[in-house]
Amino acid sequence: MRSSHIPRLATTFTSLAGLALMLAACSESATAPKSVLAPAGPEFTVGPLQSPPAGATTIAIASSGSTQYCGHSDANFAPTFATVFTGSCVAANDLTSALVTYNPGWDAPFATSSWIGSNALANQYTVVPGTYDFRTTFTLPVGATSPLLNLSTMADNVAIVYLNGHEVGRNTPTQDCPIGGPCNWQQIGKVTMYDNTASDFVIGGTNTIDVFLIDMRIGVGPAGSPAPPAFNGHSCELGPQPLGVGGVPTPQYAQFLAGTWLPSDCLNPAGLDFVGAAYYVPPAVNHGCTLGFWKTHTPWTGTGYTTDETLTAAGFTSTGTSGSVSMLDALSFSGGNTVQDAKNLLLKQAVAALLNAATPGMNYPLTTTEILNQVNAALATGNRGTILALAATLETDNSLEGPLC
Repeated sequence: MRSSHIPRLATTFTSLAGLALMLAACSESATAPKSVLAPAGPEFTVGPLQSPPAGATTIAIASSGSTQYCGHSDANFAPTFATVFTGSCVAANDLTSALVTYNPGWDAPFATSSWIGSNALANQYTVVPGTYDFRTTFTLPVGATSPLLNLSTMADNVAIVYLNGHEVGRNTPTQDCPIGGPCNWQQIGKVTMYDNTASDFVIGGTNTIDVFLIDMRIGVGPAGSPAPPAFNGHSCELGPQPLGVGGVPTPQYAQFLAGTWLPSDCLNPAGLDFVGAAYYVPPAVNHGCTLGFWKTHTPWTGTGYTTDETLTAAGFTSTGTSGSVSMLDALSFSGGNTVQDAKNLLLKQAVAALLNAATPGMNYPLTTTEILNQVNAALATGNRGTILALAATLETDNSLEGPLC
């Protein structure tokens, strides 16, 4: 219940050993906070973090001041990804400095992250109830495979995580500090989750993680709840929280004692801390060997081609006068200013390309069929520019210098 969230002034984060003291101070008879039930048939997986795939590249993910804060729904306690938030995305507030002065009971952040909030003093009783959207992104390259997202969250009160609109995980039951604990803002109460469904990721583009922070607090009832005072259609039954540990009043309780507290002051601490990583297996690096390599590394064992095989026999058409030339001799063609000279330049690169594509384990970017189709189409145009453009492309591919060269 919310009274387990009694704050204290401290210069360090609350330790787990201090939990018993906080719970012992919970003496109010109010009911536990309202819960948001998880959806039926969840499509997400909350569970142990998964091992990265072999050969994976890691993209670190952590909450910080660079995380985006993208808006607030002031009366939405059961958000879906379609929930509309007001405002535009701005930088979130890093609460590290604020927590040195005033800590509402949160554990230290994860090793590489920071507690963040929607305003600079979100750790104090300054946050309007509702749902807040925090966002971060990462990019996966074209051709990436085996994507995986691992994430751990701590939150005050409840966090719901989405990846590109697909729910990944949430606190269940969704209340800030279940009776008996652990609380969502403790490392022992953290939620770990993962997503390894490839269709949930954007391969070759930007992936968006949205974390909805639901600010549930003690005394929140359904719309139309009776007084004492109503706020946004919900009751704020207890008003401000009482004195904290050591007799230090919360900011709003000080207003209450002074007689200046208003229903609009029914506010709360609210913070989010997350850490994790996205993993992917990068696309295979393409390789190719140069003309010089193939001139000096004969015979061409394993390729299916021989040094005396003619260009025509290899499958090239529209070669001009070069059709009867052997593949080995073609590797020494020279260029010039005529269309035939351009064809010769293309053909010598095409021979090297064929040998690269036909070599087991070379991982050349084109197949032999693709090479023949592209080269024959360019030769047939008789257009010197078109022919030379393809020759330059094949020369680049033939210069990738893989481990077999």
